[in-house]
Amino acid sequence: MIENPSATWRGHQFRFERLHDQPDRSPVWAVWRHGEFIGTMPYTPDETTKEFEVRCVRYLADLLG
Repeated sequence: MIENPSATWRGHQFRFERLHDQPDRSPVWAVWRHGEFIGTMPYTPDETTKEFEVRCVRYLADLLG
């Protein structure tokens, strides 16, 4: 499990918090910027820290690009 996940994109710090699994939903990361919830990103099990960081940047570029 990735500890304290975060990413910096365009000079802004983003924090990722894994939402608790629910039987009827796939696991996701809640994404926060400056304490404000901005969206969710799918959770990928067994992902390395580097893979997570690359995926975060792609996600943020798509979301906020």
